[in-house]
Amino acid sequence: MANSQLYAQKIFQLNRSWQINGIRSVFPFEEMGEAHLQVETGKTKGKVVVSTNVG
Repeated sequence: MANSQLYAQKIFQLNRSWQINGIRSVFPFEEMGEAHLQVETGKTKGKVVVSTNVG
């Protein structure tokens, strides 16, 4: 499993446990453009997360 998928899994686990709430979507860094387009629609309810490979 790619690191970005592991980060996304962890974010969704935190979201389910109410440690982070309101996440709508998680995009890998390589799909930053798609994340930006989703935000630009103005119809997204919640947070859009872009995961990066750190370290």
